[in-house]
Amino acid sequence: MTTILFENDNLSLHSVPIDQSEQVVVTFSPRLGAPRPGPAHPNAGFGQEFFRKSGISVFHVVAKWNHWWQLDEMEEVLQAIRDRRGTRALWTYGASMGGTGALMFADRLDAEGALSMYPQASVDLSRADFEPRWMADRRRIKTFDDRWLDAGLSTPTWLFHDPAHIEDDRHARMIAAVAADIHCIPVRFSDHAAMRMLLECGLLSDTVRNVLAGRFDRDAFLQSVRSRRSGSSVALTGAAGVLSRRGNHQRAATMSGKAVALLESERRSGRRLATAIATLTLHIHTANLVRARKVEEAAALFVKLRDAPLVAGDFTQQLLQLALLTRNSDELIRLIEQRLTTGSISGHWFEALMTAINGNHLLPDQILKFHRRNGAKILAADTTGRYAQAIAAKNLDVATTAPQPDAASKAYRIEGDALLTKDNVAFLVGGNLSVLQYVTGKLAPTPTSLATFAGNLAERASIARGQGIPYLHVIFPDKQSVMTEAFPIGPVHRLGDAYLAPLDPELRPYVLYPADRLRDEQRAPFLPLDTHMTDHGSLAVLRMMLSATGIQAEESLTRVERRIVKAQRWAGDLGAKFTPRLFQDGVVLDPDWPVTAFRNSSGFNDGLVDILISPEAAHDRTALLFGDSFFRMMLQHLSMVFTRVICLRTRFLHPEMVTLIRPDVIFTGNAERYLSNVTADSQAQAFALYPHLRAATDLAMPPEFLEAWRAVTAPRSVYSQRFLHRYNLPRPA
Repeated sequence: MTTILFENDNLSLHSVPIDQSEQVVVTFSPRLGAPRPGPAHPNAGFGQEFFRKSGISVFHVVAKWNHWWQLDEMEEVLQAIRDRRGTRALWTYGASMGGTGALMFADRLDAEGALSMYPQASVDLSRADFEPRWMADRRRIKTFDDRWLDAGLSTPTWLFHDPAHIEDDRHARMIAAVAADIHCIPVRFSDHAAMRMLLECGLLSDTVRNVLAGRFDRDAFLQSVRSRRSGSSVALTGAAGVLSRRGNHQRAATMSGKAVALLESERRSGRRLATAIATLTLHIHTANLVRARKVEEAAALFVKLRDAPLVAGDFTQQLLQLALLTRNSDELIRLIEQRLTTGSISGHWFEALMTAINGNHLLPDQILKFHRRNGAKILAADTTGRYAQAIAAKNLDVATTAPQPDAASKAYRIEGDALLTKDNVAFLVGGNLSVLQYVTGKLAPTPTSLATFAGNLAERASIARGQGIPYLHVIFPDKQSVMTEAFPIGPVHRLGDAYLAPLDPELRPYVLYPADRLRDEQRAPFLPLDTHMTDHGSLAVLRMMLSATGIQAEESLTRVERRIVKAQRWAGDLGAKFTPRLFQDGVVLDPDWPVTAFRNSSGFNDGLVDILISPEAAHDRTALLFGDSFFRMMLQHLSMVFTRVICLRTRFLHPEMVTLIRPDVIFTGNAERYLSNVTADSQAQAFALYPHLRAATDLAMPPEFLEAWRAVTAPRSVYSQRFLHRYNLPRPA
């Protein structure tokens, strides 16, 4: 019988005692898909039926919203448990948010052990700024108290998670770093659903019982998982994700198709499907079919999602993708018109319409009828004029008039190349790159430029593979691509999206375009009066770069974050464009580690060289960067990760410099606005010729720079060894 010992608007505490039980378990409920206000249900406890059948007494701590246990009343709840536990051995247990609770309170309950499935060490971005999920939860939480991480975890802990899940693995590492006795058990291919995967494999109940009874056998468990995971839709979907990230989209689509088939079989047998898991599986399978261009299977999935989806949910975006792939013109029109009934179309909906019209997915008569029904509404919302241009290009003899913005209603002013909003946020809109024209969609990159970008990327990746080292290209987003709400002219068209959309899926893992992820950062990623990012923004991008290339340096990045403390007031590169000049206040990185920087003659961009030597960096390796000022803004950040950082200011990757420097990792990058027209790497001159080609007269290098330049361009030479020895490098193996 369930007794509710405590309840308020935030949570409830349930007791389900078993007289003969020698143990007591405290469970913490997982994250909720939606808040559950009102009186608690007596059977709402996590794993309640399992523990009843197992004859184990249990206390259930049940959340009513996703507060991540950051509540003042938690001590009252814990005391109620202490008062009633008796002398029995106590365990804590939970998954995801519940797994976090199981760890947070294990020591405070004097637990014998903690069983935690894919937990989060913290959702406080000051501790876990790599975590992009659950931003809505964070906004509702007033304060964070994660002192348990500082105090350390003494309770023996069993932690189950998928080490390939980047964020979950980062959390697991944070927890392991403070735990005195921890057993990290990999559940590969489970993503953020290890519990569901073990349930599908028929292993969950025995695993929990064995851990609680002290007879858990890691090797036997892993062998059982390997032998049974082919019968788990979660595992198959997870394996499909791994294949997709490796660029093997055909196999990925086959694997996710097997996952969908398993779910269909379960539903036919009358089993209840987990809505969130089934929905995610269908989303992933749709994406895999589109990437693999499997038209027939896509057409079959379209009918299933439209007429009889496995679970209830909104699959309109998936239907749109499938309709585009299969060129199902009638359904494309139906979906877009259905969307128009809820308002104007923008984003991927607008892009889908443009693809359908410009890519001849629709017949001329279909376009004409569609325009007569919907054209006025679309024209009124499309300030870019792209829809009008697309219709006009079809020569349908219909009027296409795009509205002009009302100048009196503008909440901004433009001086020269810079736009300033009423909130004193400046954006670059002019210059040689026609920024505003591309942002508004009046200009678009040419097919030649798109193909050149892809060709450069393929060749660069090939060079890195030949060296056996990681490679990544970073498209540093322009400010309006991240701060779209602050930019007063819309809708915003992003060059990064335009280049990623047609990119071969095999090349996609080599590109990082962090515009969307930067939007979720807790700290402002951009300076208000500058085109560049804040040092916190640069740090966020660096974390993504290292994650994408498989380089671990969490402690070093934490040290960098803690040193972004130096107050500074200056006119940014945009603030300087206004009369009078505008100034901004901010905090910048103030390194407390030894780093020596060398730079060749200034006064130009292309051909500029920065060399940083940093003996205390996490990795005794050489990072070689080809790029622009965005890389230069994060050089000190990088100096805490790599002992040798060489940054070459150029739009190209110069193979001769890779041969000379022999780096351990290569990064190339460019500001998004430079994608307006991409030049092939094959057009590059030798990097060393930049000053000569400008007919520079003073070619002398500073002596200290020349020393460093000689050392890093001949890393195997005796001279290089002597130079690096001054900095106690290379470090002893």
